[in-house]
Order: sequence, then C-alpha cells, then structure tokens
Amino acid sequence: MPSALSYVLASAFLVPGILALLIRDPRRSRIVGFGGGAVASFLGLVVTLVGAMREVPLRIPLPAPVPWAASELFLDGLSAFFLALVFFIGFLVSVYAVGYMKEFDAHRRGQAAPLLMNLLLLSMAFVVSAGDMLSFLLGWEAMSLASYFLVVLDHEKEEARQAGAAERARLQALDAQLDMKTGQRTRAFLSLLLGLVWTLAPLGEHYFPVDAIYGPAGVGFSFGLLALIVGIGYWARKSMSRTLPNRRIFAALVLVFVTDMFLAVGCAVAGITPLLFETLMLFSWATVAAMLAITVDKRLWPSSVVFMVGFFVASARPEWVHYVMSVTNLALTLNAVYVWKPAEGWMVKRPAG
Repeated sequence: MPSALSYVLASAFLVPGILALLIRDPRRSRIVGFGGGAVASFLGLVVTLVGAMREVPLRIPLPAPVPWAASELFLDGLSAFFLALVFFIGFLVSVYAVGYMKEFDAHRRGQAAPLLMNLLLLSMAFVVSAGDMLSFLLGWEAMSLASYFLVVLDHEKEEARQAGAAERARLQALDAQLDMKTGQRTRAFLSLLLGLVWTLAPLGEHYFPVDAIYGPAGVGFSFGLLALIVGIGYWARKSMSRTLPNRRIFAALVLVFVTDMFLAVGCAVAGITPLLFETLMLFSWATVAAMLAITVDKRLWPSSVVFMVGFFVASARPEWVHYVMSVTNLALTLNAVYVWKPAEGWMVKRPAG
C-alpha cells in the first residue's frame, strides 16, 4: 500500500504537468498544470501528516534504478517535518503561479513551467525522504535540472539579461584575479633571488659560525632578510599586488619570517638548542609550502614533501641540519623557478622604433 500511494502521489504531480504541455490554450494550461500541482501538494501534505503519526518510521521500497542497488523512501519525524514544509510551500507557490505565469502566455515555452515546477516539488520531496544515498543523489540531480530550466525560461526578460551580464562581468573579474600568468616573470625572478639567499645562508652559518643564532647576529640577519623581502615586495608591488595568488605568495613569505622570529624567541626562552630550533623551522616551512600548494599552485607540493623529509632527517641527525636546510631550500627554488618560468623567456623584447 505505501508503494502504491507513492506512485499515486508522483503521478499527481507529473500528469497535470504533462497535460499542461499538450493543452493549446495558455490559460487552461496554467490552470491544469499549476492547479494540479496545488492539489498534489495538498495530497502530499495530508499523507505526510498521517505518516508522521505512526509509531514506527515508514519505509517505502522503490524499484531499484540499477540491479545491484536497492532504493527506498524513509519517513520519520525529521523527514516528515521537511516534507510538510515542501508540500505546504509548494501548495502556496502553485496557487500563486496560476496568475503569476500569465505574462508567459504569449510564449510557448511558458507551458513547460507547470511540468518543471511539479517536477521540482516532487524531486525536493524525494531528496528529503530518500532512504539511501543513491536515491538522494538521483533526487538531487532531478531537483537541480528542474530548477535550472525554470530559471532559463525567463532568459528574455531584461532583468534576467542584466543579471546574466553582471554575473559574466563578475566571473571575468574573478578570472583576472586568479590569473597565474600575471606577474609570472616577477615570481620566477624573486624565487631565484631569494632561493639563492636561502640556499647559501645555512652553509655560511655552518662554515663561518657566528655567535648563537639567538644572538644579535642571528636576529639581525632575520630582520635584514625580512626587510629585503618587504623592499622587493614594494619594488614589485604593481605585479605582485594585482592578483590574489601573488598577494598570497607575498603574505606567505612575510608569514614565514615572522613565524620564525617568534619561534626563535620561544625556543630561546624554553632553552631549546639552536640546532633543534632550525630543525623546527623545516617543519614550519613544510607547512607553509603545503599551504601554498593548496591555495595558490598545486605544482608546489614537491617542495612541501621535501621540507617534511628534511625535517625528519634533521630530527634524526641534528648535525646535518644546515646541509638539510640548504638542500631543501634549493629544491624549493628549483621547483618555483620551473613552475613559474616565463613561457616567452626571461627577457622582454621591446618593439623596434
């Protein structure tokens, strides 16, 4: 009985919509299509309220869409609440649409609106009462298609055209904001310049040791490198501030050094050795590289992996930390330069004359 009732309810939505397509008179088409949708919504509301009063949830088996997957509808208190909302609002919208859709009488496509509206209501009811994932996905796709075609019915209206033009302009502006070609040469140049500094600095610290990294020389070097990054960012502000990926890259560079300085202060207070501090820096760099790979350019993921491997190597052999830092920074440099190398070459040829 529940299965037969579900078929009757589905037919109550679909049959009036199909008849609305076949009726030539626009007024009668609206009355039959939307009126039938209102009657079906009222019937669905009654069935939902009666089903909600049952002590046990109601399961309605459906024909399997594929041989190996069962399908069913499930009616409990939660699904009954949302079904009641769908059918109640559907009843009001269907009644209102009988008069509202009068302006489409001059267009043949307007007679498809009742079928699409009834299909939308039926698929929404299917979504909130689906008893398995496959049924939910089928209902969701039907709901998406019905709502899309309902929207495009109004494509000749001036407001719809203006909204479409505004949306296209917004998408074009978004594409410009996300264009990785903007500032590509600058990114590659900065990667090469800063990469050489990062690669050589750990080796210089290893072979020409100064006072402790927590001392004035270490802090001065960090502030000097941060000032260099800020200065380069100011020099390249036109290309590096024009797009969202470039701004994220610059922010990540500043974040790395600010984080390292705070980490240095914390390690000094905690009495952690400089070698262990530099090992922790590798983990910090791996995290930032992973963040850039996720939010800016997925082709940077090898650098994150190399930094993480370097962190574990330096953790096992702290005396190698400077070599590890140099190698991992070189890997990042090569990765970034390869990814962002200018397609047209490093030198820009100015037009003659």
